[in-house]
Amino acid sequence: MRNQPNSLPQVAKKSHFWAWAEQTHTYQRGDPGTKKYQYKYDMVHGPGAFRGMRRFKDPRTGEIRRTVTVEVR
Repeated sequence: MRNQPNSLPQVAKKSHFWAWAEQTHTYQRGDPGTKKYQYKYDMVHGPGAFRGMRRFKDPRTGEIRRTVTVEVR
């Protein structure tokens, strides 16, 4: 059967991480656990560019994501 304009196939809804995420930690430059990120972003954006990092966790799935704050010069 040919697809009609109003009969699009149903697409499974994705779970949206950011809708459920909770911030668990905030790290500043020099805190334990930021050495790898500090080195990486200072190499890309220049010395002292890395400012901090936040860690978020989805309580439903246990998925963890990090966001990095960088000062671009």
